[in-house]
Amino acid sequence: MKNFRVILVVSTLACSFVAMAGTQDRRAIERDLELFGPAAAKLQAAGFEPRGTVTVLAHDDVRGTDRLRVEVAGLPGNACFTVFLTESADFPFGSMQLVAELCTNQAGRGSVTADLVVLDAFALKTEANPSPPPAFATPINVDLDQVVIWFADSAGDDRFTSAGAGPFDVDRDSGVAVLKTSLALP
Repeated sequence: MKNFRVILVVSTLACSFVAMAGTQDRRAIERDLELFGPAAAKLQAAGFEPRGTVTVLAHDDVRGTDRLRVEVAGLPGNACFTVFLTESADFPFGSMQLVAELCTNQAGRGSVTADLVVLDAFALKTEANPSPPPAFATPINVDLDQVVIWFADSAGDDRFTSAGAGPFDVDRDSGVAVLKTSLALP
């Protein structure tokens, strides 16, 4: 009976170590969001201190998606923003993918979590091939390794900028970009 208990304890410990080794593949990557863009100065002058964090929890190849969490604070209250993966954190941003809409509470805080491919995200750029068919354009891979956040509604940024509406929302009527990742995702 004593040998059975020892074997049971040893096998339980071995299973625990195997389980822990599997979870170590799930690494968390964090990036700060920094204020930028045409509304930055007036947001600060109005007493807002926009900031945030992007956290990516990488998943294994079996699941196929990562978990992206965006948390913001210091933004106007009761406002919505769009979250994009982009090729570049600066204008004109390059290729992009809409990820989610994030809305703030009355205190200007908000968060959103999305399951999607983040760390391996890419877009294909192609141009029309001037040769007659069946020649095809060669796609060019571009990494989507930045996060940029826009006002979701063009009216939402009116007191901070005179810039016109942009297309960065599902209704193609967004305000300006306000936050971006300070460093690219790996």
